[in-house]
Amino acid sequence: MFADPDNGMEIVGEKPHNKRGSKYAYFDELRPYLDRGQSLVVFQSRDRTTVETQMQERLSQINERLGKSFALFHRPYAGRAFFVVPAEAHWVTLYERAVRLARHPCWSEQFTLYGPEGPE
Repeated sequence: MFADPDNGMEIVGEKPHNKRGSKYAYFDELRPYLDRGQSLVVFQSRDRTTVETQMQERLSQINERLGKSFALFHRPYAGRAFFVVPAEAHWVTLYERAVRLARHPCWSEQFTLYGPEGPE
């Protein structure tokens, strides 16, 4: 399942039923996809923190709320992150492909992989 919420994933203190709340993807909305054995990819634009901070904080939140995850950060322009939470059956395949993409000569300058072991 691919999610592209307007403002990214939920942030601390933002309530789902207020005016801005509908622009976020909430962890409790994403959980059912994983429960059905589906993998998740959630797109999020870069925020105002450093890339390292954003990736570390988001992956920590995702790991705690949804499960083991990794992310591909696309560097050109403002920067975009693709957070991946694979279903258990998809973990090895999706992670290995992300590693290959991040190391490929054509793509390594554009993508950084942040995963269980950190940036690659």
